[in-house]
Amino acid sequence: GHNMSRAIAEESRFSADYHFAATHPGVLQQRPSGTMTRTEMHRLMNEGCARDPELRQSLYNHPRAIYAVAVEECFGLHRSLFFVQISHVEVITEDAATLGVVLTACHLGCVAPRLPTWEEQAASQCHICNHRESTCHPALSLPAVPKADRASVRTWIESRAQSDASFRDQLIATPAAAWSKILADLDLSENHPLNEVERMILYVESAETIGFVLEQDASQRQTDSENGNDQRFQM
Repeated sequence: GHNMSRAIAEESRFSADYHFAATHPGVLQQRPSGTMTRTEMHRLMNEGCARDPELRQSLYNHPRAIYAVAVEECFGLHRSLFFVQISHVEVITEDAATLGVVLTACHLGCVAPRLPTWEEQAASQCHICNHRESTCHPALSLPAVPKADRASVRTWIESRAQSDASFRDQLIATPAAAWSKILADLDLSENHPLNEVERMILYVESAETIGFVLEQDASQRQTDSENGNDQRFQM
């Protein structure tokens, strides 16, 4: 029946992603040094997509595989083991009128059995959330008011949602109203680029899913052609 067909389709997609990841040469030009954060990894991925149209297209076609390779390069988790924990990676594509926001979740790397890593320091923290405790905790303090640019506002929204449950709930329930209030709080001039944003797309992560924002690139503006699922909200 339908469920069997869906299961077969899911297995085929997993196999395609797995084999694509197994042979991919790498997302980053060089392996990062020092302590890496998820935010830094996303920045490097976006820089790579801006440099390499083929990588950008691969991210669209095999987001789970590309993310698995990036996690290996940044955190030392072998790409094949990534598939054990993460079942779906969602890509939100920004353009001038669209802001992508990911409400992050603990991906249980801190409480799941330890997986092999390249370095001891990586083994002591969650390989996705980067928390260094045995159990992931939300941030205890609100983030500072952001600079009025797209990237820092996105990061501020995501960070505040981790420490302010009512703000997170408002984002999910009424993203349009939440975005209007954010713009008002930032007190931007009418001609500020952020006033061009007409919609905010949210991806709400679970322990088995990840969201990635493909940031606006002036030379390659594209609209989001992804079909939504029950964890995406568009105002």
